[in-house]
This record gives sequence, C-alpha cells and structure tokens, in this order.
Amino acid sequence: MKKTLAITITIVLLSSVLCAACSQNPTSQNLEKLNEIRNATVLITMQAPNPDQSIENSTFLSYGVGSLIQYRGETLLVTHNHWRNLQDVTIVKFYDADNNLIKVIIKQRFAESIVYADAGTLVLRPPQELIDQLAPVSLQDVPQVDAGETVEVVYRENPSRETAAILQAVVEEVITYEGQPVYKLRSPDGQTIQPGDSGGGVWYQGSLVGNNWTVTAKSNTTLESSEEAENENFILTDLSYAAALPENIP
Repeated sequence: MKKTLAITITIVLLSSVLCAACSQNPTSQNLEKLNEIRNATVLITMQAPNPDQSIENSTFLSYGVGSLIQYRGETLLVTHNHWRNLQDVTIVKFYDADNNLIKVIIKQRFAESIVYADAGTLVLRPPQELIDQLAPVSLQDVPQVDAGETVEVVYRENPSRETAAILQAVVEEVITYEGQPVYKLRSPDGQTIQPGDSGGGVWYQGSLVGNNWTVTAKSNTTLESSEEAENENFILTDLSYAAALPENIP
C-alpha cells in the first residue's frame, strides 16, 4: 500500500547569483544602501588540482560568498564555516559581485588568515587586493535583530549564479541551532536561497548581522516506503537560516 510522506529537511548551503530587492520600488537612499552591500560582497571559489591542467584551471570544489567589513580598526572578510573537502583544496579565488577575478591565493594562506571560527561563521583577514578594489562597510556594533524585522540577503543570481544579487527576507524568529544564535528567515516573494549561497551577507539597516547557513527543502511525494526518501528530489523552500554575526570578533 502506498502512502504519502511529507518530508522536510535542512540542507547545509554547500555546492558541488541586479537585485531582487530593487524590484520593490526602493528610494534612492535604499538603492545607495544596496549598492554598498554589493560593493562589499566577495564571491569565493575553492579548487583542487587536476593532473591534466594548470593550477589556474584546477578542478572546482566548492563556492560561497563573503562580506567585507571594517570592525574595530581592521578590515575583515566574513563568510560561512562549512567549506567541503577543504583538505583537498589547492587554491582559493576571490571575485567581486560582478564575477571579476580579484585575487588567487593558496590554501595555506587562506588558513593562516583566519582570526575567528565557530559552527556558522568564519572570519579572516582578506588579501590586500580585496581591500583596495572593494569597499568594506564600517561596523561599529552588531545590531540586535528581532522577529518581524526585514533584512537584505546576498545570494548568487539565477540562472548563471555568477553574480551577486540581493533579496529581502523577514526574520520569523531568533533561535539556537547547533549551539549558535540563528535567524530563521522567510522570503515573502518565494525566492529561495540555494546551495552555493553559503556565507552571503545578511544585512539590517546597513549593518552586517549574519551569513547564509542552511536552507529548508521538502518533498510531498507518494512513496512505496520511507527508505525511498533518500533518492527523492527535494524542493527548496523560501525558508532559510542565517548564522548570527558574533558580537565579539577578536
């Protein structure tokens, strides 16, 4: 006898994207704020060596997004902390929001630049080229964001997913996930955060408050048994979670 299983899962935003928020008739002040967010956004790609190619054309492993901030007199790059197969990485590439390559570094330099890490957030000192060519946003204090507030979320734009875009989301609640403070977000227009959007900045009133961490997916399918769920194609939803920016970054 067949039965319908309603399955909901949470997917860590890893990968094996001008601006959605601009369609909401923003004021010139809002447009300036959105441009500031894009100018502080860094697209990140990690790659591994391929025996048949040069290191510059090495095999793609994983990608994500980061945000440049000026905090307590220092420029920092904030991103996610669940890079897959980091032990296999050889090079890390940094791009601006329009997918223009800025800098290529080796994995060792990336690891040596890390100044803070927890389950949801990685903070590092960026290469000087990023500081010179982009525009970090000054952050004095990490604002408190309550349920019901609207935030801007950076993601990789469809269909190419090679440039950064911004959507608006509503904070449904502030919870704890894997021991970390997390914002539960829902996009009012149904736009989804997808694998590869990890680390995308979550901004509130012009201040960075977190980064994309996970997205919820579900499947409502008639299955022979629950074991078949492992092979289902889950559908991403408009519900996602963002790791809150730590209040005390060293």
